[in-house]
Amino acid sequence: MTALQSRRQVLSGALAAAAVNSLLPIKLARAATPALDGVRLWPGESPDGRRFSGAFNYMTRKTPEFRAECSTAQGVSNAVKWARDQGRDFAIHSTGHCFAGHSMHERLVIGTSSLKEIRPRPDSNRITVGPGAFIGNAYLKLASSRQALGGGSYYSVGMAGLTLGGGIGFRSRKSGLLCDQLESLTMVDANGRIVRASETENSDLFWACRGGSGGSFGIVTQMTFRTAFVPLRQVIHVHIAASRNEAERIVHDWQYWSEAQGRGITTHLQVVRRKSHRYLIGLTGETEATNENAHRQVKALFGARTTIHPNWIVDYYSDRGLRLVKNADDVIEPYPILSKSDFIAKPMPREGIRSVFDAMEKTAPGHVQLTIEALGGAIDDVAPGATAYPHRGVAYVVEFRSNLSSIFTLAEHKNSLDLVKAAYAPYATGGVYVNYPYPTLENWAKAYWGDNLPRLMAVKRNWDPDNVFHHAQSVPLA
Repeated sequence: MTALQSRRQVLSGALAAAAVNSLLPIKLARAATPALDGVRLWPGESPDGRRFSGAFNYMTRKTPEFRAECSTAQGVSNAVKWARDQGRDFAIHSTGHCFAGHSMHERLVIGTSSLKEIRPRPDSNRITVGPGAFIGNAYLKLASSRQALGGGSYYSVGMAGLTLGGGIGFRSRKSGLLCDQLESLTMVDANGRIVRASETENSDLFWACRGGSGGSFGIVTQMTFRTAFVPLRQVIHVHIAASRNEAERIVHDWQYWSEAQGRGITTHLQVVRRKSHRYLIGLTGETEATNENAHRQVKALFGARTTIHPNWIVDYYSDRGLRLVKNADDVIEPYPILSKSDFIAKPMPREGIRSVFDAMEKTAPGHVQLTIEALGGAIDDVAPGATAYPHRGVAYVVEFRSNLSSIFTLAEHKNSLDLVKAAYAPYATGGVYVNYPYPTLENWAKAYWGDNLPRLMAVKRNWDPDNVFHHAQSVPLA
């Protein structure tokens, strides 16, 4: 992985400690642990409790009084019933990648990271997975039969959280969102019942689970997706240094280049300033073109003077391609970040891109990283109200990231992030990707779900009238 792909990069011990010393989790007193079938129940401060309590963002990490790691759907049911009987609020945690820490809680965390089933069925173009399965491992299981599933771009993300928020990834323009490929799921509801949901069974719940985000309606225990036979694919993994002028041109042209290449290619563009007027540009993604045509596609974006190394575009099914897919980290090593996002309605004009780079030049080198993810294509084949995910018909999503260090204060990091984000504001839709949440977002429910919010709230009232499943930005009852 390159520096541009350091979404889960671990800061060095001294640096991380200095940045987050005041955020270390509070140790809670040990309490007696009851026996629950299908559940390993530990004090959160125990070695096992900590081992299963990974958090992506150190700033949101909490040590619960109890960690309930479930090995079966019935175990999840037992954990929910026990939590209700005890009057314990809780969070739901699979792999802990939530940027805002909605999978963390001081009292109880119900974990599904042990539910890692991955069962491909290439004869019927289907795959069944557990909520704690890594999307990358699902990709690897499918590769032997050259089946494809469009999902996330970071391969140790858990299947449930990714799907429930929508699921933008490297095949989105061809396959749609991950939630668009979801065919059915099983879930433990607020009463501890194990229920199924699909287009024909509990269809209101199924609708809500495709973009309504995790932690609002129940705990997913299994999902089945449609897959596609894709005999030819290339992994794109390009990283170059560029002057400001060249970086501006690439970011501008990429907006039009993505659409011009057709649906068979989906890429993410990453931008970070290394020093004055010098930038690091990354292009990652996937295309169904031949290797030769893929090089031609990428060359058209970067220009004739840029050398595209042969190892930067490789056969997806080759050893190197599969190594790029593989990510077997069972435990996340957290590091402190700030993150925000915006959907951009249509390609920005040159003056808009110039204002972004003007803002980047006012921040410290490396202070802000942009990840710009292409949308459109098959995503827009689905109507905004057909699933809970409403952000159809937009050009791309931008994630703004600041990796905290001890060199600058938290306020300085926030100011840098907000400065660059403000440059995009005139072109933003006002919507925000719920899988890129941020706790300080005003009017967050409307930003995440738009016109689908009233229907989501109705589903919430129907399935969870006591608001058993909740966190700081879950679907509200009213």
